[in-house]
Amino acid sequence: MQGVLIFLLATLPFSAFTQEKGLYNPAGPTLGSSEKNLARTDTERGNFIKLNLARLLFVDFAVSYERKISRKISLEMEFGYQYPLESHQHSDIGNPFFGLTLFLPGQGFSFEAGPKIYRLNQNHPGFYILPWMIFKDMVCTDVSFPASVYGNKEKCYPYGDNHYQVYGVIFRIGTMKNFGGFILDLYTGVGIKVKSNHYNLYGYWDTDKEDLLSYNKDGSPVSFRKTTVYPAISLGLKIGFGFGR
Repeated sequence: MQGVLIFLLATLPFSAFTQEKGLYNPAGPTLGSSEKNLARTDTERGNFIKLNLARLLFVDFAVSYERKISRKISLEMEFGYQYPLESHQHSDIGNPFFGLTLFLPGQGFSFEAGPKIYRLNQNHPGFYILPWMIFKDMVCTDVSFPASVYGNKEKCYPYGDNHYQVYGVIFRIGTMKNFGGFILDLYTGVGIKVKSNHYNLYGYWDTDKEDLLSYNKDGSPVSFRKTTVYPAISLGLKIGFGFGR
């Protein structure tokens, strides 16, 4: 019995040493499955520049800058310039572009921003939620509008200018993937927008007479403001790159 006790005491330091050696790994700790997923994300980069391809489809050049402020939260800002998609041709349906006036505006700039919250799902670390704030300042000049804008007379389409602002909030969800520094950011969302219009209408196009008629005899414009509220659906894709820390 005394011999067994001496043997155990003698082997205890060696056992402790081998256990400590087994815990030590010069390459660092072994990652679990969720930690491996985290390691595949762009955690080593803190800045991202992206081009919005969805807005580019409407000749809206929008570039965003995203800055990480923690492992889970970043701030993103997007600046855009809308090239004018205006038609000065009169037709039986008014301006064909302004039949889709929510999608094809005039000329102007936009500023959008919001905080992105990542790491809500450990198995999908690139998934995020994003409360997105929108502001646009746009000008439409020398164009036709739908009849509902003013007068609401059938086959009579108002003609003039519109300077308007858009304010909106959209709740987005998305996922951002990193491929060796190349960034792919896919998102969708729903929200609400408020459009504040300031119209200066010089006349209207009468399709029966095929002529442009003035509202006032002296040719002065009819000026008024009109506010519309409408739901917003957001779906888009951004590409770019990450850099720095």
